Amino acid sequence: MALKRKLEKKRVANWLGSPTRVIRQLIVSCWSYLSLPISKFHNNAAQHYFTNLYKGKPDPLIFDGKDNRYFEQIEMVYDINNLAEKKVLDLGCGNGSLFFWLMAKKIVLQEYIGIDFAHPASNLGNNACITQRDIRDIQLNKTNANTVFAINVLCYMSDELIDSVFQPLKKNSELIIIEPVPSLFWDAHFEGVKLFYRDNHKLKKILESKGWQVKNAATDYGCKFKGAYFLPLSYCLFLVSDISKDNFPS
Repeated sequence: MALKRKLEKKRVANWLGSPTRVIRQLIVSCWSYLSLPISKFHNNAAQHYFTNLYKGKPDPLIFDGKDNRYFEQIEMVYDINNLAEKKVLDLGCGNGSLFFWLMAKKIVLQEYIGIDFAHPASNLGNNACITQRDIRDIQLNKTNANTVFAINVLCYMSDELIDSVFQPLKKNSELIIIEPVPSLFWDAHFEGVKLFYRDNHKLKKILESKGWQVKNAATDYGCKFKGAYFLPLSYCLFLVSDISKDNFPS
């Protein structure tokens, strides 16, 4: 039990901003989810999200246009200074916002490759690029990445597809995941997009069966009251390849 408490960290989501913004987003989410098709909020959340994302604009529910506070959840489970001089693979990279966040943190990577099925291929700078490719065609154990990021990616993938793609890499390779917690908030945000919801315990079990070992976990909540956390929104896992497995390459 002590180990479990040590692994799982909690906080109120910094990326939601003030309590007023939390309430506003919940009202918009409820209205979008429950409204009639004639409502201007109905069935346009996903279109609005992806259209803005691939134009390089910030996600209105996650980013405020000045920083990428959503990524700060990563720092709850992982020291990003360890990324220095590593080869990073960013699955479902969108417009490369993770790369720019790391640059702002002055983290110098050996290599950054972002992969996204919808974003056009682009060069982000020295040894950094985005490749337009479907991640369903990728097997991690056939890449040379040291650290893999999958932020809001596995929620689009069936268990069978995860089984195919997320084979562990070489010994001590790292995997960092952020996933949405099943909630009305995300149902409205991704209206019309099929999601495969898994809580952190189910996802841990799936990945551990593949040879990944969970090192740290954290959950972002919408609010906190009298020491208790309410409205879980997303969770972050830091995993490494299980070095006890004999079938991993050195």
